[in-house]
Amino acid sequence: MANSESSYALFINATYSFLGDDSKTLTRLFFPEIKIWKNMVKGTESPVSLDKAKALIEFEPEPPV
Repeated sequence: MANSESSYALFINATYSFLGDDSKTLTRLFFPEIKIWKNMVKGTESPVSLDKAKALIEFEPEPPV
C-alpha cells in the first residue's frame, strides 16, 4: 500500500469500456460539450485516466469475469 498522509480525489474505473462503441463516440453522445481532449484516447480505452490512482494507491483494475 502506498504511504500517504493526505486525501485525494481518485477515479476508480475500468481500463476499457465494454459498451460496444469507441470512447470518443460515447463521449460525444453523452458529453457533447467536450471539445478538447487532454490525452488521446484510442478505441475503447477509458477517457478517465487511472494514472493518479495507480501512482497513489497502486490501483490496477481487474478484467471483468
